[in-house]
Amino acid sequence: MGLPVTVYRHTDVGAPIVRPTRPSDWLAVLKACLVTGYGTKQPLGWTLEFEGTYKAAFKNKVSDGGSGCMLRFSDVTGSNPSGGDFDMAMSRNMSDVDTYIDKLQSRRFRTYNNAAGVKGWTIIGTSRGFWMISVNSTTGSLDTLQTYFLHNAFFGDVESFIPNDISSFGMLTGVSTTGDSTNISSSYMIGTSDGMYITHLAADGSSGKVEYSYLYNNKLTTVDGGDIGTTNVPAVLNTPLLVGIAGNGNPAFNLCRGKIPGLHELQHAGCKYVNYPILRTFDGIEYEAIVGAKVPIFWIQVSGNWYE
Repeated sequence: MGLPVTVYRHTDVGAPIVRPTRPSDWLAVLKACLVTGYGTKQPLGWTLEFEGTYKAAFKNKVSDGGSGCMLRFSDVTGSNPSGGDFDMAMSRNMSDVDTYIDKLQSRRFRTYNNAAGVKGWTIIGTSRGFWMISVNSTTGSLDTLQTYFLHNAFFGDVESFIPNDISSFGMLTGVSTTGDSTNISSSYMIGTSDGMYITHLAADGSSGKVEYSYLYNNKLTTVDGGDIGTTNVPAVLNTPLLVGIAGNGNPAFNLCRGKIPGLHELQHAGCKYVNYPILRTFDGIEYEAIVGAKVPIFWIQVSGNWYE
């Protein structure tokens, strides 16, 4: 049957935060979207398992088919500075807010306190997985964005091709390593970099990790092909597949693990000067463009269901 997609934005009535400029702001956004809801919007259905000072651990919904993975948010310094960094870490379980059981990895993200660089945020997802997106502009040329502070990342379960995959969870970012990373360079942001990567534990629960990727070989461009909504070109959407990377873990676990919920590649690079959010409808389904320092080719499905 699938799980219905919900979109949360800083422009919503009752949104907890408009401009996230400190780690605690992003924590407030995640708690509201995943657990408590706000205004007339219901939460995605994750649970808040543990909480500390500027840190918290969330669990996705097992009764909806979720893996029960744990996602931990933590302010890097513990002092919640303006423009501070925060880490997102994922594990199979946790015994408290600081103790992992079968930790997968962590990735670092940055806040920013400049009004020109931080406009808001968007969360798109379900009870099993979601996209976390920062918004740092609403108009202008996409190839001039301050992508150092532009987050486009997925957290949660992938749509695994493996029956009874008990380790379907992961984090999709632009950083390639099976371990932790503190790299926050703009070149590692989806929509700017030339690849996207996710690490999984073994599908059968055995030891070890394997990294998967979708590499699109310099398809990103700053050349505008026009607004797909008005150009006379077909809207051809592909589904990116996650393929094992030799040398980063053991691809022999499973050569192709699955696909990222909601993610599609449009065979047209355009909408360079379109105001954000960039929403278009293809075959009755609505999609939102992933923006970075390049003209968008990746889009997230924002209506209908994921995990079908």
